[in-house]
Amino acid sequence: MKNRAMIQHSENFFPAECGELLALLVKYYKDNPAVKGDKELKGVTAQNIYTFYKEMMEDIDKLPEEIKNMVYVLPSHFTTNRISIWIKRLVPIMTQFILSYVDEQGEDIGALLQRLCVDIDKANYNLFWNYKFISIARQANEEEAKKFERWMDFEYGDRDDIKTELERRINEMNASIDVAIAELIKRLMLDVSKERILDDQNIYDNKIDRKEYYNYLNAYTNSGDVNIKKETLNRYTNGAKTWKIIEEKIIEDNYMPEDVHLTYESELQARKEYISELKKKLDFAEKDLERFKNCGDDYIKKYNQDTEEFVKNINTEYLEKCERVRNGEKKLTEWTDKYISQVIWEFLNKK
Repeated sequence: MKNRAMIQHSENFFPAECGELLALLVKYYKDNPAVKGDKELKGVTAQNIYTFYKEMMEDIDKLPEEIKNMVYVLPSHFTTNRISIWIKRLVPIMTQFILSYVDEQGEDIGALLQRLCVDIDKANYNLFWNYKFISIARQANEEEAKKFERWMDFEYGDRDDIKTELERRINEMNASIDVAIAELIKRLMLDVSKERILDDQNIYDNKIDRKEYYNYLNAYTNSGDVNIKKETLNRYTNGAKTWKIIEEKIIEDNYMPEDVHLTYESELQARKEYISELKKKLDFAEKDLERFKNCGDDYIKKYNQDTEEFVKNINTEYLEKCERVRNGEKKLTEWTDKYISQVIWEFLNKK
């Protein structure tokens, strides 16, 4: 089995292992917003992205089980499903937020920009701060990392720098699913000898039958990992697709805000439960304070030194990150600028 593709007027041969995945990319190539010119890209909407991903994901589900499993374990497969569910919902919700802030709050749109700047800037730093704690926890678990490396060596054999880099890109969570599949094809090709691609076609076609071919592909996935990913995706999808915006809840279920109670009795009970929870939290906080007050002098000295150094390091890394974003994400900055500017301009000039 051999696949042939024409790329930039040259003839390219791909091993059978890449056949179905390559066909998928070719089918959706012309619809991919990433390959459109800037002029066409300006017309890309949430609906375009939704349709592109939804149809591709449906075709992925139709692939042979062994090939489908290789795609299912890609982190970007889960991300793409989430995008397909939420992207169309975001636009009307954001529009409602902008209008509600100005109309209901009686504020001008400049006040909205002020709130977004202050709140999002604080959220940026808090996200970075929280990420550093997670990163430190990961680094502390070096033994598990070594076990993972040994498992990768066992699964894939000796890995050179090219394979390692491909595996990093394949496991990128926020890569477009078609990009991740393209990287997976490159990874597959590294494990196929040049002889199988370049030798006489008749010899190649008879060298491996379909059953043997699928058995070969099974080596690229762990059945337990596949099942976990499928189960996680199913549970998430079932929950996310049944989520309703408040407008829908009002229409269907006579929606009632969580903190509002129809009867005096229910309001009274809610207040009692609220106070009970506060007392539990206060009791825990007081006990924790006593433990903290009784720490020894060595702990206090180390705490002061470590905390000061930790905050200094995080702030330094945050400045570096801001600089990287400013200099390395110029395209993203450009499109964010266009998006925000068009929203504000449209609002100020609506009739």
